[in-house]
Amino acid sequence: MMTATKFKRLTRQRGFTLIELLVVIAIIAILAAMLLPALASAKKRGQMAVDINNNRQILVAMTMFAGETDDYMAQPGWGIYDDCWAASSNIMNHLGGTPAMYQQNYTNQIQDFKNGQLYAYLADPKVMVSPADVKSSLYFQRQIYITSYIWNGAVIGYDRGSFPTGPGQIPHTFKLGQFKPSAVLMWETDETVPFFFNDFANYPDQGLSGRYGKAAIVGFFDGSSRRIDIAQFSSWAGCANGVWNLAGGTRWRFVKGGLPNQLWCSPVNGGHP
Repeated sequence: MMTATKFKRLTRQRGFTLIELLVVIAIIAILAAMLLPALASAKKRGQMAVDINNNRQILVAMTMFAGETDDYMAQPGWGIYDDCWAASSNIMNHLGGTPAMYQQNYTNQIQDFKNGQLYAYLADPKVMVSPADVKSSLYFQRQIYITSYIWNGAVIGYDRGSFPTGPGQIPHTFKLGQFKPSAVLMWETDETVPFFFNDFANYPDQGLSGRYGKAAIVGFFDGSSRRIDIAQFSSWAGCANGVWNLAGGTRWRFVKGGLPNQLWCSPVNGGHP
C-alpha cells in the first residue's frame, strides 16, 4: 500500500541541473543565430520591393509630366535654383540645420514638395523616401530630407558646362525621347555622404547606396525600375564599388568602355559634361 510519504516522494518535481540549463540556453542561441539572418534578409527584400515601387511611381509621374509638356522632362533639381521634379525652388530657404531644427525644416520641405513639378502626379511624400533610410547622425547633416532618390544630371546635360547662378539661368531639359530607354534616370544616393543630398540631382559617379549589399535599386528612362549589381553601376559610372572617388572635370575618363553609356547619357557631348 502506497503511503502519503511515498506518493509525495515520487511526485516531487525535480529542478533543472546547471548542465541542463546551459544546454537549453545553447539551443536557444543556435536557433536565434539561424533565424535572425533570415529575418534580416526578409526585411531587406521587403524594403527593396518598396524601393522598386517608389521608383516606378516617380517614373510614371515623370512620363505623365513629359506627356503634357511636349515631351520635355521636369527639371532635375541641379542646384535647386528653379522648381524641379521633387520640390519648388523655395526649398533653398529650408535646407538642413541642426537636429533641433529638423522637424521645422522637414515640415517646410514637405510643403516645398507639394509645390514641385511632379506633386500633382505623386501626391504622397512617402514615395520619395526609401524605407531603409534611417535618421542617423549622418541623416541630420543632409541639406534635403524629403527624398532618398536623386536624378541623373544628364537631364540637363550636367548643366552644359556652366553652373547656374540664379533663377532663369537653368538650361532647358532635354526631351524624354532623346534618351535611350535603357539609360538610368534615378538611383538611391549614398546615405553615408550627406553632401550628396545638397540638391536633387548628381553626376553618375557621385555615390550609390550600398545598404542592400552587392546590388542597388535604380530607375530607367523607360519607366522601369529594378535591382542591378553595384559593380555594373560602377563600371558605367567610372567609380569603385559605387563610391565617389574621382576628381571632377575628368571623371568620365575612368569609365570602362565607350561613351555614352547607361549613366553618362547626356544627348550632347558624347554623354559626358
